[in-house]
Amino acid sequence: MAKTYRITPHGPEFMVSPYAGVTVGVYNTEQEAQLTVEDCERDDLVLETARSLVEKAVDAFILMHRMDRGGRTIGLEKRRISRWFRST
Repeated sequence: MAKTYRITPHGPEFMVSPYAGVTVGVYNTEQEAQLTVEDCERDDLVLETARSLVEKAVDAFILMHRMDRGGRTIGLEKRRISRWFRST
């Protein structure tokens, strides 16, 4: 997930890429490239929100089932439950 994207001229076209990342795409106009940047930023926000919601759901699940919150056990359990949430 990139925090910022850049538009760079690529011959007569415009290339969109995240800083320190691979090319997202090459577009005929700067306006098309700008729309892609906006789409990517919106997608990043949705992904960040989804990750946060899954994390909160895992925390609620652990609390609801009175699982142990001490030490490494909880970290391993949270990862296992997190994988289960992603698989459903």
